[in-house]
Amino acid sequence: MFGYAILNKAEKSLSMKINRSLEIFNEENNKEEDIDFSRRANAAQELSALYWEMVYTELSHESLKENFLKEVSKYVGIAKAYYVPKSHLLQKNLEVLKKSLLKSEARVKNLNKKELKLIKEIETPQYYKSRIKEVENELIAYNNHATKLFLLMGKVYLSNGDYEHASTEFTVAQELYQGEASFILPYIAEIQFLMEVTLLYIRLSTSLLPLD
Repeated sequence: MFGYAILNKAEKSLSMKINRSLEIFNEENNKEEDIDFSRRANAAQELSALYWEMVYTELSHESLKENFLKEVSKYVGIAKAYYVPKSHLLQKNLEVLKKSLLKSEARVKNLNKKELKLIKEIETPQYYKSRIKEVENELIAYNNHATKLFLLMGKVYLSNGDYEHASTEFTVAQELYQGEASFILPYIAEIQFLMEVTLLYIRLSTSLLPLD
């Protein structure tokens, strides 16, 4: 009875969190204008993680597992549609800023003190260095959001036995993460092992087929 009470409490807690995130998501999603897409994406990411937790912890009934996995995929897709393009745009901005920095440093190098005083603040190497740091920090934040989404989607594919798509999601998650991505490696290793086992099973099954 005590164990059941703990599980019931955990399920209710998750359900409450899901309902709160759904309220935020629907509030933004139902607006006709002035939608806060960042808030909407954040709520979608939270929902995807919560629905996955319901499946992973087996707090939900087995009959609801498929529906919950569909909800995970749905909200991961919505959150990806916000974070991934933002990440790509920031990466392009960063490349432009770095090129501008090189040009600015080359220009300043050939100027005398009087000419240096006439340079606009937004054209100095210091300005570009500052902007590069700001964009790098923003890029890290967006990439880390995207990493979690690709990692979660990989887990969904893995759960469904779709190893090929799972491998793609885990690989992208590893490439996006700004830091030591060792926590993703076990998933990639597991996928490779399962794919090899599946291939071996297919080969053995084929070799054991009766000849005509």
